[in-house]
Amino acid sequence: MITTMKIIYNPSSNLKLLQYGIQIPVTDFRDELIAKAMSSKEIPVEVIKQKLNQLSLDDLTRVHQSSFIERLQSESSLIEEIMTCFELINPDGSYNRYDPSRATAPITELYECVIQKIETAYYASQYCLKGENAFLLGGGFHHAMSFGGRGFCLLNDGVIVLEKLRSLNKIKNAWIIDVDAHKGDGSAELTANNPYISTLSIHMKNGWPLVTGPLDSDKKLYPWYIPSTIDIEMEMGQEAQYMHRLQRGLEQLKAATAKPDMAIIVLGADPYELDELPSSSKLNLTLPQMLQRDQLVAEFLAKEGIPALYLMGGGYGVHSHEPYVQFLNKVFDK
Repeated sequence: MITTMKIIYNPSSNLKLLQYGIQIPVTDFRDELIAKAMSSKEIPVEVIKQKLNQLSLDDLTRVHQSSFIERLQSESSLIEEIMTCFELINPDGSYNRYDPSRATAPITELYECVIQKIETAYYASQYCLKGENAFLLGGGFHHAMSFGGRGFCLLNDGVIVLEKLRSLNKIKNAWIIDVDAHKGDGSAELTANNPYISTLSIHMKNGWPLVTGPLDSDKKLYPWYIPSTIDIEMEMGQEAQYMHRLQRGLEQLKAATAKPDMAIIVLGADPYELDELPSSSKLNLTLPQMLQRDQLVAEFLAKEGIPALYLMGGGYGVHSHEPYVQFLNKVFDK
């Protein structure tokens, strides 16, 4: 199915939200659980033991608005951006899924974890330049938009990595294939006028972020409704159609765009029926269906000779590691 796959793990980039007092049902040790599962099967995992320093502020402002990146450099405005991104404040000013009294580390440290995750994604992308596939334990911050973070995604790692590679003339064209339960709205917004990066997103039709209606009070399109190159909207109860529609979407992407030098896959685990995030509940694939999904994408890219960088995307609760473990076991025939 896949000739080569490098698994990359950076322990210093784990987004352990509970240590910052954030009560979102992300298993803090999801990345670590997968790494341990691979080790138990003697599947090689490359562990990054040093701090990576390959990205500059210019790499961030190439994708995001400079005013937003400037706000992330100030402690007070960084805290505000994190609170907004992770939806920690209710309209009345009270905390939402946030208890600072339970924090064991300052919330500002979350920024460096995000930066290290993006650094590691860029590191992993170097394997794709050699024609190999890479699987990053973490990442997939597909909701972050030009003007700020949203949906637990502070910065858009996928687009940052691709635009960094393009700036160095390492690649020309690329795909982002997003199979997370939620629309890859940030990736769509950031690449809407980019002829070199094409996006496909298969997601819940009426699930977050598509819950506001497309137009604001001034009749302007909300940015989360900006279309991907290919959008596949799944309604509740359509799980039996999922694979057929995904296959057809991939064929449409191939027909509509130039062959990419590489693809980034946002391999969200939140369509899994045991996912614990309420906003993922409108799409419920079984564990065998999750494996079928992942193999479908991998085999399509392998057939086309397109190297892929896998980012994990969403996945919430105690079962969130299971789809990834079964996919990697299949890749390595374990």
